[in-house]
Amino acid sequence: MKRALDWPQAWFVLALALTGASTALLNLQGWPLGGVVLLVVGLGIFATAVAQMRRAMTTLNPRGQPSKLVTSGVFEISRNPIYLGNVIMILSLALWIGAPIGILVAAGFVKLVTMRFILAEEDRLRTTFGQDFDDWAGRVRRWI
Repeated sequence: MKRALDWPQAWFVLALALTGASTALLNLQGWPLGGVVLLVVGLGIFATAVAQMRRAMTTLNPRGQPSKLVTSGVFEISRNPIYLGNVIMILSLALWIGAPIGILVAAGFVKLVTMRFILAEEDRLRTTFGQDFDDWAGRVRRWI
């Protein structure tokens, strides 16, 4: 059961919940327009990355075996645009509702997904695609 819940998107939902719950403690004024702008950016990056991976017919499963190395489009900006979109959406909620603790939650999410998912994903990509992965990783940063 524990492994069934250990997915990046489950951690993303928990990060959103923590950010939302923090407003009860601080009761600060949010900036909804700024939050909406960030939400659109985060969703756009996330959705574009998912669409690119589906078009390439490679796995979206962070523990799955990739069949193609996607390096164009949003993958030219970040090696992890899905997770980057998640982080931007966490920050968008923090801005929208006035929860500065969301910055810490977003930073924690970055650390958590890097350690629990990204490092293993990168090992699989390196093993599967060798020099192509190393060349791409040398050009494109892990986050931004």
